[in-house]
Amino acid sequence: MSEQAPERPGSEKKIAGIPRTAAIILIAVVGGIAFIWWRNRSASSAASQTAAADTTGIDYGGELSTLQSEYGNLASEISAMQGTTGPPGPPGPPGPPGPPGTCPKGTIRVGKTCVRIIPTQTRPKKKKKLIPARTITVPKNATLLSLSQKYLGTADRSQLAHANRLGTGAGLHAGQKLLIPAHYA
Repeated sequence: MSEQAPERPGSEKKIAGIPRTAAIILIAVVGGIAFIWWRNRSASSAASQTAAADTTGIDYGGELSTLQSEYGNLASEISAMQGTTGPPGPPGPPGPPGPPGTCPKGTIRVGKTCVRIIPTQTRPKKKKKLIPARTITVPKNATLLSLSQKYLGTADRSQLAHANRLGTGAGLHAGQKLLIPAHYA
């Protein structure tokens, strides 16, 4: 066996005259900076290509004040139309083109045309009532299915079976006590 001489301090391998660990750290930092630069450059390139390919006629590169004034005009038009009442009629032909703000009441400007707004009527959702848990006595000839339909309003007998630690095919006896779990109806 050959013995190796212990390394002397400062005799670490070098890359381009720099100690190896320092060179690896330097390469990692330079690589990270290059990656961030590349990602930002490709993102700005993609944004400019998207803006160049946009054919909707909307200027996405506008100043904030321009966007705010356009949004403010649209918001005021919509709020002015909220006061309209009566049943919705059939959609009519597009209105006459003109300068902004000249559309008749009940319409909004889309591009160069006025489009009629047809309000939709929505019904308020019925709130479900929570029915608390209770215990019942099983009547004669009752099954889990019939009791689930009667007390829970569903054909899913598993809720009733699980609440009473029974199998879904368990036979019931008249006079037996069953827990009806809390549920919404």
